[in-house]
Amino acid sequence: MMEVNGLGAFELVTLFLGLIVFVFFLSHRRLKDELPYSKILIAGFLFFLLSWTFTNLEHLIWYDVLNLLEHISQLMGGLFLAVWSWMVFGKGDEKR
Repeated sequence: MMEVNGLGAFELVTLFLGLIVFVFFLSHRRLKDELPYSKILIAGFLFFLLSWTFTNLEHLIWYDVLNLLEHISQLMGGLFLAVWSWMVFGKGDEKR
């Protein structure tokens, strides 16, 4: 795989696409009102965005610290996404 200064191209593309989705979501505020429990989903996405950022930064500075933060962010993002999925699809709540 192609690398730029030790950074994998896939990691850079993932971060770039995540930032595009984040900007899209910020520019379409109405989506936030239409999604049930949107704050939980947004928090999960932000944790994944942090994880992708830490992944790219760890190649430049503080590898061990940023690698730990990357994995903690992935864990938190996964937990938030799981909770959001359970609240939307698992509970049978009328807020759908």
